[in-house]
Amino acid sequence: MQSIQDFLTNPEFVLWVKRPTSQLDDYWAKWIQANPDHLPTIKLAREFLLRMQYEEIRSVDGTREEILNKLLKAPQKEFKESDQKPSQLPLSIKRIGYFQVSQFYRIAAILAIGLGLGWLLSPGITPVPAETEAISVTWLKKATLPGEKLQLTLRDGSKVWMNAATEVAFPETFDSLERRITLIGEAYFEVAEDSLRPFIVETNGLSTTALGTSFNINTREEGKIRISLLTGKVKVSSSSDNGVLLDPGKQLSYSTEDHSQQIRSFDIGQVTAWKDGNLVFTDASLFTVVRRLEDWYGVHIKVENGEEIRWKFSAAYKDQTLEDVLNSLSYTQRFKYTMEGKQVKFKF
Repeated sequence: MQSIQDFLTNPEFVLWVKRPTSQLDDYWAKWIQANPDHLPTIKLAREFLLRMQYEEIRSVDGTREEILNKLLKAPQKEFKESDQKPSQLPLSIKRIGYFQVSQFYRIAAILAIGLGLGWLLSPGITPVPAETEAISVTWLKKATLPGEKLQLTLRDGSKVWMNAATEVAFPETFDSLERRITLIGEAYFEVAEDSLRPFIVETNGLSTTALGTSFNINTREEGKIRISLLTGKVKVSSSSDNGVLLDPGKQLSYSTEDHSQQIRSFDIGQVTAWKDGNLVFTDASLFTVVRRLEDWYGVHIKVENGEEIRWKFSAAYKDQTLEDVLNSLSYTQRFKYTMEGKQVKFKF
C-alpha cells in the first residue's frame, strides 16, 4: 500500500497533476482502475499539490535590482597587514583567502536576501496538515414517483433516464478523479467519455464502474440487482470480490442475499423498453404484473382471491392508458376489475 509521500515524491505523478497530458491521463486512469484501493490517498496527494500552486506576484520594477546594487557597492573592510598574527599565513596568500571568503559571504547574502524577497513578496502558502479534512461536497437528489419518468443530464454530459419510483443522488460537481453517484430503483445511463474520471454507480453494496458506455441497472426485484451492458465496458464489483468485466450484450444478475452472481445474454429491447415508453411483460407472475402496473401508472392495486393464481404472462403495451391495459389483461387472464381514482381492485 503506497503512502501519500510515495505519490508526492513520484515525478510522473507530480507532472501529471501540474502539467497533465493525454498520455499521463491515460496512464493514471488505468493505474487507478487497476488499484482502486489507492484512490483516497491519490486524492489527498493531488489536493496537496494543487494547494501548493500559487500565482507569482512580482516585486515593483527595479526594487530587487536596487537592493542588489547597494549590496555590491557596500564598502569592504580594509585588510590591515598589522592585524596578522605571527602564526598566520603569508600576506599574499591571506589576501587571496580574505577576498575569496569576503566574496563568498557577499554572494551568500545576495542569495539569501533574494530568496527572502521572493518569500516576502509572494503570498504565504498555507501548510496542508498530514490528515487533510474532507472537502465539503453538496449532494443533489432527483426522485420519481410511481407513474413518473425523468431524463436528466449531469454536469459532465452523462445522461440518465430514471424509471418510475427511482432515486438518484450525485454531487453538485464531480471531483477530479471520479464521477460517483448512487441509485435506488431503475435507471438507464449513457456515460460521457472521460478517460481520467471513471463513472461509478453505487447501488446496495454493488459498484458499477464505466469510462464511456451505456448500461441499465435494475434493483426493483427484491434481493436482486441486474446490470445490463449495451455498449462499451463496465466493471462490477462488491466489497467481497475483485469484480468482473462485462462485455456488450451481457447481463450480470447479483443476489444481495448470498452474493452469488450469474452472467448471461439478454434481450436489449426488453431491458430498455421502459425508456422508450413500452410496458413489457415476459413470463411475469401476478405479483410482478401488479407491482409493475403500480409503478408505471402510479396507482394502488388490491387483489382478491389471488392466492392460487399462477401466471406466466407475456405482453407488450406501447403508450397505452391504464384502462386499455386492464381491459386487455382482464380479458386474457379472466378476472374482473374496478377502478376508482387511483384505487384498483382485481377480483378472481
